[in-house]
Amino acid sequence: MWYGAFGDLSMSHCALIVDDDEHTLYFIEQVLRPLQLEILKAANGEQALAYLQQSTPAILFLDLLLPRISGLDVLNYVSSAPHLKMMYVVVVSAHDPYHFNVPMPRADVYLVKPVRPKEILTAAEFAISQQPV
Repeated sequence: MWYGAFGDLSMSHCALIVDDDEHTLYFIEQVLRPLQLEILKAANGEQALAYLQQSTPAILFLDLLLPRISGLDVLNYVSSAPHLKMMYVVVVSAHDPYHFNVPMPRADVYLVKPVRPKEILTAAEFAISQQPV
């Protein structure tokens, strides 16, 4: 299920949350709500790529174990897409990075579930502070 709509959100205060677990999507969205970010959500890697091919959020919260297209494939796309160079990437996974036994391209922060609200807010506030005015 795709949540949100495409629009001209290039380098705006927008967050894309990608996770196949509805509770995680809702939790991260609620934690980010006080920051007044435009929040878009995708339930799989295919939806995430569709969004990322058209726009650039300020921050991406990305699970790695996703249906259709994996989070690692999304990270590989992010690494190769020039328009996503300034996007801040937060991996949110139930597994530590050593579980995947591959280099983690373009992950600025790696959080292991269950994540704490402060970790999410700290990452988002840093990402926003790095955006061009």
